[in-house]
Amino acid sequence: MVALLGILLIGFALMFSMSRGGWVAAIAGVGVALALASGAREESGTSKLRRRYRIERLLLIASVLALVVASMVWMAGSGARDAVAARLSGDQNSLYYRPTVWRDTLRMIDDFPLFGVGLGGWPELFPHYRRPPWSPFFFRQAENDYLQLAAELGLIGVALMVWLAVRLAMGVSRDWHEMPERYRTLLAGLL
Repeated sequence: MVALLGILLIGFALMFSMSRGGWVAAIAGVGVALALASGAREESGTSKLRRRYRIERLLLIASVLALVVASMVWMAGSGARDAVAARLSGDQNSLYYRPTVWRDTLRMIDDFPLFGVGLGGWPELFPHYRRPPWSPFFFRQAENDYLQLAAELGLIGVALMVWLAVRLAMGVSRDWHEMPERYRTLLAGLL
């Protein structure tokens, strides 16, 4: 029940955030979770009965997920469904203004290449870098996390983030094969 409530909470958060990237990440995460739950690595002595049970279990999990998604869509109501459909189809002109914001952010990066503008400084400085014609919208983010991080952290901050990510990946890959099989799914979820 706790897992089901968690799925509902995350599902509603995805639905109402209207994030296309969030949907892609959620679908990829569910796919990885199903692959790990299936026990993709077969033991040499696995019987046909155990393999059949594993397939039936995966079908049950996929059916429950489909039922949860269908019930969320039904509970959200027609107004929320229409808003989500408009967002996912790209009808809100968000794809029109994003490249302009990205080009203006590159100008900001060009002015502050080493140390950036500081974390959280992008929304404050971006109005100074916007080119006409100006839209009436206030941008709180660059709509591209990588560009915004580069603008806020600069080359030195980005280099430190890449170094940290490489070190973490090396540590995980080194310990992955030494870890008992039953903990790998937990580690994959944490990653």
